[in-house]
Parts: sequence; C-alpha cells; structure tokens
Amino acid sequence: MKKIVMIIGSVTIISILAKVLSLLRDVIIAGQYGTSYITDAITIAYTIPNFLYLVIGGALTTAFISVYHSTTSEKLLFIQKSFSIVFMSALLITGISLIFVNPIINFFYRNSVSAEGAAFILTRNLYLWMMPSTIILIVSSWLNGLLNIYEKFNYPSISILIYNFSFLIIGLILTPLLGPESYGVGA
Repeated sequence: MKKIVMIIGSVTIISILAKVLSLLRDVIIAGQYGTSYITDAITIAYTIPNFLYLVIGGALTTAFISVYHSTTSEKLLFIQKSFSIVFMSALLITGISLIFVNPIINFFYRNSVSAEGAAFILTRNLYLWMMPSTIILIVSSWLNGLLNIYEKFNYPSISILIYNFSFLIIGLILTPLLGPESYGVGA
C-alpha cells in the first residue's frame, strides 16, 4: 500500500508541476502579446495538435493497453505491430492536417475579423511549425502507455513536464530572434 501511495503522490506532484508550467507559458505569452491576434494565433496553432494528441493518442493508447492485457500472441510482436500502427496513424493524421491547413485554420477563424491578413498568416505559420509535433506527441502517448503496463509510472509524467518546460524555454529564448513564431519552433 505504501508503494502505491508513493507512486500516486509522485505522479500527482509531477503532473501538477507540468500544469503549472503550462499556465506559466500562457501567462508569459499573454504578458508578451496581450490580448491580440498574436496570442490568438499561438493559442489556435497550439490547440489543434494538442487536441489530436489527447484524443487520438489517448484512444490508441487505451486500445493498446486493453488489447495488450488480453492478447494471447507474443507480447513483443504485438508491441512492434502496435507501434507501427500508432506511428503510421500519427503520420497520416498529421499529413492530412498539413494538406488541409487553410480550411482547418479558416474553421477556427469563422465569423471573426481576425480571419484576414496578418492573423491568418501567423496562425498558419505557427500551425505548420507545431503540427508535426503531433507525431511525436501521439507516439509518446503510446510509449507512456507501454511504460505504465510495465509499472514505470513516473516516466510518463516526467515526459509531459519536460515537454512543457522545453516549449516554454525555447519560446522565451527565441522570441527576441523570431518573435511569436518562436513558440512554433518550441513545439
């Protein structure tokens, strides 16, 4: 019981720290750009890959864990085949999202005065930088599920913390050089 409490406690603390970094990122972006089309562009461009990671990555990981426990085939072969499916799915989803970049961005800007000019261009550029991270995020979600199967619970939490930290730091360091597009590079 003590081991379970320690695992839950450490995962909870690491997850809270990751969320605090995410909040700090939003506060820093708001401090840098205020309530402007730039802040909107960063938020929209970040939200789409993050949404796909949470929904697609979460669904594939849940399916993998469920089937892994019930499969009677060789576990290593199952893991290899599952990884191939997850990776190819992430590539396909990202590819489609990149091909249809303009309709996707227009969907988020429908009925908005920001849909014209600089706002659209910035959002599109940030989206093109950020969207490929979906591949890494979906695969990492699946790998985190694999680690959880083998009772390595802290590593998945730490990976999210590292991602949020690097996104924040890279964005801050590169902002003087690249402006708001630094957050695209950071993703």
